Amino acid sequence: MRIGLDYRPAAGYGNSGIGRQALALEAALRAHPEVQLQLFGVAPEDHPLRRRVHCPRWGA
Repeated sequence: MRIGLDYRPAAGYGNSGIGRQALALEAALRAHPEVQLQLFGVAPEDHPLRRRVHCPRWGA
């Protein structure tokens, strides 16, 4: 199964409630071998997060 996750809360507010929920959901989904997880978010053009997350062509 292929699942997309909005990663903006985890990337920008990792210590907030919603950020921690997104990180926990990512970990839980990655634990299942039948799940293909795709992360989506925004980041500046040269940010290392772009290597892990699908971002729009324009920078944040």
